[in-house]
Amino acid sequence: MTIKRQQFAPLAEKRGLIRNIESPQSEADHRRSINSVGSFAVKVYDDTADFARRGDDIDSEILSLGSDNIREIQIKQDASLLGHGNIDFISMNTRLKEMNHPAEPIIEGSLLEMISQTESAMHHSVFTNGSFSSE
Repeated sequence: MTIKRQQFAPLAEKRGLIRNIESPQSEADHRRSINSVGSFAVKVYDDTADFARRGDDIDSEILSLGSDNIREIQIKQDASLLGHGNIDFISMNTRLKEMNHPAEPIIEGSLLEMISQTESAMHHSVFTNGSFSSE
């Protein structure tokens, strides 16, 4: 995959495109992937559920990777509604603001057996509007 990214990077740079890495890799693995290409046109789509599954400290991982290397943060929790699990989204959002990260988090809600997809989406919308407001 690195060879493909290396081939794509010069074209992406010329055209102002970004090649995103979306995988369950750790911060260290993402950094190796980015550094192996050596291009500002390669960035990471991070996923909070991946951090949690690995038992990683989300704040440390985000700070270590750095705002310049993160294209997007996808927020979700396995088997629970946002804000009702073990992920501290408020702290994560504080780190992103401190880093002047430009993108708003993207909701990727988990489907739960106890409520409908519509109810889940409504909860996640209310949670993120209250927790991730740009003010």
